Amino acid sequence: MLEPVDRFCSLQLQRDICVRLVSRDTEGIKAVRTIAEKYRAQTGSKFAVFFSDIRKMTGIKSVHAVKMCPELLVELENRLGAENVVFMDRKGE
Repeated sequence: MLEPVDRFCSLQLQRDICVRLVSRDTEGIKAVRTIAEKYRAQTGSKFAVFFSDIRKMTGIKSVHAVKMCPELLVELENRLGAENVVFMDRKGE
């Protein structure tokens, strides 16, 4: 099934996001926290962190949701690499 690009992008921006890090990467964790806090929102996309070395999913205490936008994705991808920034399906969808 083909979809127009603008519809596809709109749907992606309504999803939750997860970033992958290594638990010992303190600089990466600080950078992700700073970026997430910059886009913090009362409601929006959930933001999760997956520590690949210990296989643990967690969140950032000060950030329950983020405003999903292209700028957020660019910042995360520039810091972590595109392969470490993924969309998640929302539970119940």
